[in-house]
Amino acid sequence: MKIKNLILTTAAAVLISSTVSAQGDQDTSASFLDSLPSFMKQMYIGAGMGSALAYTDIKQYPNGTPVIQYRTELGYGFNAFAGYKLNPYLSFTGSLAFARLNGTKRSSQTWFTSSVLQWDASVRFNVANAISKKTIESRKFDVNLLAGLGISAFRTSRHQLTNGYSSDPVVAVVGYNSLDTEDTKGRTQEGSIYGGISVSYRVNKYFDINLDMKGYYLNSDNLDAFVSTNASNDMYIYNSIGGIFHFGGRGAVKQEVAPAMDTRLDELIEKLKDTDGDGVADYLDIDNNTPAGVKVYADGTAIDTDGDGVADYLDQERVSPCKEVDANGVSKDGDTDGVADCNDIEPNTKAGAQVDSKGKAIATGPIGISPAIPSNDGVTDAPSAGVISGLPSVFFPSNSNSVTYKNYNALTQVAQFMKANPSAKLIIVGNSDKSGSASYNKVLGQKRAQSVVNHLVQQNGIDASRFTVQSKGSDDPISTRRNSGQDRRVDFLLGL
Repeated sequence: MKIKNLILTTAAAVLISSTVSAQGDQDTSASFLDSLPSFMKQMYIGAGMGSALAYTDIKQYPNGTPVIQYRTELGYGFNAFAGYKLNPYLSFTGSLAFARLNGTKRSSQTWFTSSVLQWDASVRFNVANAISKKTIESRKFDVNLLAGLGISAFRTSRHQLTNGYSSDPVVAVVGYNSLDTEDTKGRTQEGSIYGGISVSYRVNKYFDINLDMKGYYLNSDNLDAFVSTNASNDMYIYNSIGGIFHFGGRGAVKQEVAPAMDTRLDELIEKLKDTDGDGVADYLDIDNNTPAGVKVYADGTAIDTDGDGVADYLDQERVSPCKEVDANGVSKDGDTDGVADCNDIEPNTKAGAQVDSKGKAIATGPIGISPAIPSNDGVTDAPSAGVISGLPSVFFPSNSNSVTYKNYNALTQVAQFMKANPSAKLIIVGNSDKSGSASYNKVLGQKRAQSVVNHLVQQNGIDASRFTVQSKGSDDPISTRRNSGQDRRVDFLLGL
């Protein structure tokens, strides 16, 4: 009983000293504790007492409910411990405990009692410090998860249940020399592992009231002096209440307070804001001032189809033939002949000269152009002859007269020519392939020519009076194939 008395004495000393520090001259104790070396300020000691309950082969109810009648299964225990705080979340603890364990099984007419000395070392993880918004000093409660290894040294006597008292006959022992329980020897020692939870309530800076709940699992099935071939190893639970004294106070290891959940939520919401409403969050948006309705890339920059450095919503020439453009995205044309510099083989054409699609000067004025002759079908026939302007033709899909995005490059050159030559007029001649009837093709050619004129008037602001619409239908094929994309076109001839 010397060890048990030592544990009781230690527990009493801790409780008394901590109470004195809590209620006595705090200035004196604080002054002394503040003078301790820094490593000692991270140390703590404690003690407690509580109940113990064994889970072995000799137990009345497998579900854990302890029996009290005839022979109680409730036990008791005392413990003392010391530890070191590594950081606000982890600490290491060494402890020594004494536990009295009992078990009863009336169906087998047997009971046992065991005294256990438990040495163990454990790691404590402070859950409250990890998740709480409050600091160690301002928080009243701490919650720690426990896990460790130990040695269980026990001495057990198993009795025949007669009266339920210690006078009942002894039928088996562990840790004794014989069935005479007064004739002792060294305790039986087995390795053990344990886990549990510890809840502390702060009384003051240095002292906590502590509630521990631990479960011990032994590397043995002999705690109850009864070994079963089919049973698992024995275990017991020890619940205690006591006190902890922190030499440096609870805040000896400073805690970085986790940001409040609402603060983190605000930060997330701020990141997900989309100030310019382009569908790209601000923290990913390179250009956070994109005008409303402008299409953007994934990084928030406005789409630039031709890659000329001018965004589409500002680009007056959406598909520039050259990379060198002005502030409006229009290809540079040094001689203003309507042909971009990068495609101009004569970049110094005199002002007002008419040029072909490569920027080369061409003869101007009509040559042998006969007047338009209305036909019986209401579609104007093409002139008998004309001067090819050198402007690019516009091509169409089969049976279509719609101007599409693919036509913009050619039509841009036509518009540039017309603006650079204000007195110039063009004959817009529609053509078709030979896949349809001659009359149908004539009408289709007329529609194609008119669609081109409509585009130049509406999109480029060219005066409609400068155009004459005519159709050759399928009468002027370029290809020998019946269904040829080369023949589905509109040509530009110089007019009067």
